Formats: sequence, C-alpha cells, structure tokens
Amino acid sequence: MNWLNKSKTFLITLFFGVLVTAVYFKPIIFEDKKLPMHDAGQGMYGSKEILDYRKTTGEEVLWTNRVFSGMSSYVTTTAYPSNWSNKLSGWLRIMPLTADVTLLSFIGAFVLLLCFRINPLIAGLGAFGYAFNTYSIVCTEAGHIFKILAIAYTPAILGALVLLFRKKYLLGTALAALSISLALSSRHYQIVFYFGFFGAVYFAFELIKTILNKEIKHALIVSGLALFSVVVAVGPHVSALWTTFEYQKYSIRGKKELTPLVDTTSTKKVEKVTEGLDKEYAFSWSQGKWESFTLLIPHLYGGASGEELNGEQVPGYWGDQPGTAGPVYAGCILFFLFMMYLVNIKNIKNYWIPIAGILMLFFAWGRNLEWFNYFMFDHFPLFNKFRSVSMAMIFVILAMVIGAGLGLDYFLKIEEKEDKKKTFFLSAGIFLGLVFLVYFLTKMNGNLGYYPQELSPEQSVMLKGFRLELLSNSLTHVLIFSALSLAAMFFYVQNTLNKSILIIILAALSVSDLWTIDWKYLNWDSYEYSENSNELQPDAANLAILQDKSYYRVFDLNDPFNTNNCSYFHNSIGGYDAAKMQRYQDLIERQISKFNMNVINMLNTKYVISQERKVQMNNGICGPAWFVADIKKVQSADEEMTFLGDSSFVPQKVAVINGSQFNDEIKNLSVGQIKFDEYKPNNLKYTTNNSGEGLAVFSEIYYPGGWKAYIDGEESKILRVNYVLRALKVPAGQHQIEFKFHPESYYTGEKISLIFSILLTVCLIAGFGYEIFKYFKTEKQ
Repeated sequence: MNWLNKSKTFLITLFFGVLVTAVYFKPIIFEDKKLPMHDAGQGMYGSKEILDYRKTTGEEVLWTNRVFSGMSSYVTTTAYPSNWSNKLSGWLRIMPLTADVTLLSFIGAFVLLLCFRINPLIAGLGAFGYAFNTYSIVCTEAGHIFKILAIAYTPAILGALVLLFRKKYLLGTALAALSISLALSSRHYQIVFYFGFFGAVYFAFELIKTILNKEIKHALIVSGLALFSVVVAVGPHVSALWTTFEYQKYSIRGKKELTPLVDTTSTKKVEKVTEGLDKEYAFSWSQGKWESFTLLIPHLYGGASGEELNGEQVPGYWGDQPGTAGPVYAGCILFFLFMMYLVNIKNIKNYWIPIAGILMLFFAWGRNLEWFNYFMFDHFPLFNKFRSVSMAMIFVILAMVIGAGLGLDYFLKIEEKEDKKKTFFLSAGIFLGLVFLVYFLTKMNGNLGYYPQELSPEQSVMLKGFRLELLSNSLTHVLIFSALSLAAMFFYVQNTLNKSILIIILAALSVSDLWTIDWKYLNWDSYEYSENSNELQPDAANLAILQDKSYYRVFDLNDPFNTNNCSYFHNSIGGYDAAKMQRYQDLIERQISKFNMNVINMLNTKYVISQERKVQMNNGICGPAWFVADIKKVQSADEEMTFLGDSSFVPQKVAVINGSQFNDEIKNLSVGQIKFDEYKPNNLKYTTNNSGEGLAVFSEIYYPGGWKAYIDGEESKILRVNYVLRALKVPAGQHQIEFKFHPESYYTGEKISLIFSILLTVCLIAGFGYEIFKYFKTEKQ
C-alpha cells in the first residue's frame, strides 16, 4: 500500500473538495430539494414535446413545433447516443445537479495544478478558487449548467498540454483527448472557443522555448500528438457539430438578407450585417474596464441588478452591462497570491500566464475595447457567432488560479529568511496599495450608476446610501480576509508556522472568503422541494385551450418572446431560445410584434391568450394547410417581407415567393381541398383533392436542412413562400402528402461519431492503462 501513502495528501485534498461542495449544496444532496433555475427551466419547457415523445416512444424526433412555430432541437434537447463522451460525462457527474458541475470544476482545476507539479494542498486551494468564484456560482443559480460544465472540463486540457511538453506522451495524449471531448460534450462552444485562445498562448510559449532549446524532435512529437488528440476528441462529436453547423446557417448567427431597420430617433449609423450576430447584440454584455476590479473588491460596482432594500427590489448594480445576477469575484486571497506570482516572475517563459489573462480580459471588455474586439468580430472565424463576451472573465480567473498556485509554491520554496521577508513585504505592499487605490478612486469618482427616473428624491437618496454601504462593506470584507491571510504568511516568515499549516489556513480563509460572497446569491434558502421545482401547472386559460385536440398554435401575449411557458402546454408562435431561426426573428420584429393578423393567421394561430389570461378564439386562421389562387413573385427578401404587411396580402388567397431563389413555374392554379391526417413532430401527413395543378401552402416553418416532402411516396421539392412557410406544387387528383424530417447531418453523423467513440476509448485505455501499469510495476520494484 506504498502508493496509498504517497497519495495521502492528494486523497485528503480531494476529500475536502467533495466535503465543501456537499455542505454548500446540502439541500439538494441531503434534503431532496432542487434549485428553481430560470434558464434551465425555460429550456425544459421548450423541449417538453421532445422529452415526452422520447420517453413514450424511445425515438429521437429532432424537431419541435412548440417554439417559434417550429424549429430543430439540435442546440437544445437532441440526444447523440453514438457519442460515448456524453455518457462518460454523465457518469462523472456523481453529485446531483448544480453540485455536480461545481465539484467537476474543482477536480478540473485540481488536475491542472497537479500537472504543473504544484503541492496537492496548494492545488486544492487554487481549485477551490476556480470552483467557487462568484461568476460560476451565479451562473449555477441562473441555470447555466452547460456553461459551468465546459468551464469544469477545460482546465484539464491545459494540464494535458503541460504533460505533453514534459514528455509524458501517452498520458498527455489520453488526457488531452478525454478533456477536449468532455468539454465539447457540454455543447457550450463559446467557452471552449475562448479557452482555445487561452491554451494557444501557453502552447505557443512552450513550443517556441522547445525550438529555441533545439529540441526539434520533441516539438514535432508534441505538435503531432496534440493534433491527434484534437481529431480523436472531436470525432465523437461529428453528429452534434455537423447538425449545429448546418443549423447555424439559418439561425440568428447565420446569413441575414433583410436591409436593417432604420431607427429615426437615433443618430447612430445603421450597419448592415450580412452574417453572424450584429455588434450591438453580440457585445451588449461587455465587462467594464474598471469594473474588472470586482475580481478584487466584489461589490465595486454593486451586486445584482435586483437587490433587496426594505422589502423591495432595487437596482443594486451600476456597471456597464444591461444587468447582472452578481459580480465576478475571484477572492482577495487568490488575488494576493497572484500578485505575488507577478512580482516574482523570473523566467520569460512564465509570462504566458499574464498574457493569456490579459487576452481574456480584452475579450470580456467587448465594446469597451472596440479597436480590438470589433476587428476580431469582423475578421476572425466564428467570433461573430457568440454573445455575452463578459463570460471570458472565467479564464481571467483561471490565469489567476494558475499564477496563485505557482506564486505560493515559489514562495514556500524560498530558503533564505531575508528573501522570504522581501518577497512577502513587497507583494503585500503592492497588493494593499492596489486595494485602497481601486476603492478610493471609485468612491472619489462618485459614479454609483444611474437612478431610475420613477424614483422619488427620497428614494434616490436611500438607494445611493444603500450602494455606498454595499461598496464600503465590500472593502471591509476584503480587508478582513486580507489581514488574516497576510498575518498567517507573516507568522510563516517568522518561522512560527510550518508550510502545511500555512496552506491549510490560507485554504480555509479562501473558502470562507468566497463562500461569504457566494452565499449572498446562492444559499440554502434558494432551494425548494423537487415536486415544486421547474414544473408548470396549467391555469384556466391553458386548460380551456387543451380541450381542443385539433392541430393549431397559440399566441400568448404575456412576454411571448422571452419565455417558454406557453410552449410547455401548446404549439406556440412565440418562445425563448438564444439560437432561433433568423427568418423567424425577422418575422417577429417586422410582423408579429405589430400584430399583423394575416401573418398570425398563416401560422395557424387558433387561440390568443391576453395579458389578463383571457382566451380568445381566432376564426380567421388559415388552418394547417390550404391551396392559394394566386402567386405574387418578388425578387428580394425585402420585397417578400414588405408584401406580408401589404393590405393586398390575404394568405388564404395569395402566396408571395422570392423568384430569385425559387423559379418554379406553376400554371393554371387550381384551388382544392387539403385534409390534415396525422401529426408527429418529425412527420406530418395530409390528403389532397384538386382538379388541376395547384400550390399548397403549409403552416410549417421552412427549413431545408432535413425536411423532405413526398407526394404518393415520390420526393417533391419544397418551396418557400410567405418568407417562412413551406409550399408544394401538387398535381391534379387525390394524393397523399407526407413531410419527414430526416437530416443526413444527424444520421450519417451518428455513424461517424460511433467510429470515433471507439477510437477514443482505445486511446484512453492505452494511455491511462499504460500509466497505471507503469506506476504499479515501479511500486513492486
């Protein structure tokens, strides 16, 4: 059992990581409670149809009609069974939801710091900082679970690169393939994308150093194995990546065809965006430059957008962003240890840490650093597909975690007492000077944000006092924990404490420091019993509509495009999804939001729920499908959209088609009968009867990435009419029409994913198996 003795510190640190996580998330582990997470709940509401269908039939349908009149489920609910890394991720999440991702964040950072050969106790201290920073806790409270899952897995990727450069080729390759694949399994590609830049900085520094040392063979081996790891790791995700890439072309992150609307009340120049998100939307959540010092003083710019004051919710945040659920606080003790690292950098190869951190800070500043981020947005691949750039702050924290671990490790290895004193006092002086400088400059500036116009003068004075108190209490918090940690280090310098005791004290203080701030945003009172969590009960309006068993859609006027509450019960023309289809977003902005009844009718909207929760039946609907007597041909997307708002557009009689994209000739239009026969989310059936060739319009969203149409079993071309709907040329006579959603990107992708899942498994067995065999063989000798 010699291996157990060698691993004692490692196992004890890991145990305390599990223990602290279990205590913090006590209600979900010991009391069968759940966290009512808004975003996760909304995602579940919008996926209700697919989840129910999967549970009932075991089939994966890939399409739902519950949100935005119909969209694919690729980026929300789709299961990819051939991707074994998804299954492995599920097995690794050993704790209940929310606790699981926090524990994995601890383990991911712990593994990374161990790869840097840092003492396990110090690695545990840094890992606590990474797992319990307030950004991660606030994201957990909001239900951004997949974001935290990506945050949890990415540090191990960097650890794998460290092992590769240390010539641990097999282990490094296996860990790289595993961690990259697990990170991708989170499906939060923005976090993985940002980490790619972070890891690239380290890789570039180490590669240049290796080449300068004339270790060309080693550099080639590392580069080759890193590339191999990426291929093996990405392979199991071919199905998910293929479908996502296919869908994004039609989503709000893809191509745009309409000329932007001009705001006559604004002097801002309207920029035409042809592809990707527009800048204003993409950079709306940009971290303020000075606000970034919340890493050091948590409430430098307030707390959450909604803070409680005298029993009321008041705007307790006054930063640059539209709103926030809490600050990005890394912990004052972690910040000090990082400062110690910066003060004592001796080798240029270690400059990669601050450079990587600064790069992530640049990303997070977004519109507050236009020259950099707008250039990246316009020229760097994929950069214009993501929004909420402030999330890059998590990798600023990762840089601090690595630097803090190395800084403390370096400090504890100093032998000479005078050198210890010099390092300690210099670092402490700079740190405390920075704390007071940041605080007093903020307070002297008097910038405590905007005050809502509806507040009375007395309320404004009260709010200002509240904000000043929040800021002052934050400084007090930082000074108390800084003083305690600096005192412990001073006693170590005086040889009153040994290394292990010092690390334990710093770890305990660091956990307490972060816990105190985290508790403000996520605590035991945040939970409720599982039977009440993330479930919706139908009200009188929903119950009345559910009596109707026919095929129709519902328009709920209660915040229709920011919630999936309606989608939980009905096929809705509204919904909530960050990746809705671009054409449907255009329809919302230019027609539905203006309550254009012709457009609402063509979407088969049979019921409208008023803001007072009254149900009104719409008798003007077109139904599931109909024949039109006339076609209006236009030559651009702008003309299509304009015609939908024209008084001559009567959807039951005329369809508008873009002739520049669909040149199909339809002569002698015949109006006939269409009967809707059968509904499944991915399979729709109709019967037609018309005397001559006609154009059938369907109240279904046009999506060319997988929908196929069949007339009497023969495939027929799907046309797009009315900007968003499907249409078919139907020959004369009686016919059976069927729509099937069978995307090649999914079904072929699943076969490729299975092959790579097997390859990944072999790679992991070879890499980790060899290391285990070698370790125990050495133990026996």
